[in-house]
Amino acid sequence: MKTILLAVQTVNGIFSVDRNSITSWSSKEDKVYYKRITKESGAVIMGRITFETLKEPLRDRLNIVMTRNPEKYDSKGNVLFTDMSPKDLISYLSDKGFGEVVISGGQTVNTLFLNSNLVDEIHLSIEPKIFYGKINMFSENVREKSLTFERCEKSGNNIFLIYEVKK
Repeated sequence: MKTILLAVQTVNGIFSVDRNSITSWSSKEDKVYYKRITKESGAVIMGRITFETLKEPLRDRLNIVMTRNPEKYDSKGNVLFTDMSPKDLISYLSDKGFGEVVISGGQTVNTLFLNSNLVDEIHLSIEPKIFYGKINMFSENVREKSLTFERCEKSGNNIFLIYEVKK
C-alpha cells in the first residue's frame, strides 16, 4: 500500500490561517492537483476538522474521517468515520483492494501517520503567497524524518514538490 501525504502551504510555510479555513485560500492549480492525486488513489484519509471544512464529501473517492468519536457520525455512501489506528486503517484499506491512499490532514492526522512510519511520499504544493497563520503541517510532537527529493511539477505559479520519506 502506497501512502501519500498531500498538503499545501505558503512560501513562508503556513498550512492554514486557522482551523476553519484549511484550504479556502489555495489556488485553482492546487485544487486541480489535489483532485488528480486523490482520484488516482481512490481513498482519502483526513481528520474530522478537515472534513468539516469541505462543502461536501469528495466525489468519486472514499472519504475516511478519523475521529475519536465515530459513533457520533453517520458513515454512509462514500464517507467512513473511524477511530482505527493508522496501521489498522491501512490494513483495512489494503484488504478492501486499495493500492494507494492519500493522507489529507490536518496536523494531528499527518503527525499520526508520519510518526507511525506509514507515509511513503509527501506531495507539497507551494502557493506563491505569504501570510500569517497558526497552522503548520504537523503538530509539535512530530518525529524528525529525512526525505529524498523525487521530482517537481509546475502549474501556473505553483510548484508541487514530491519527496520520498526515508524509513
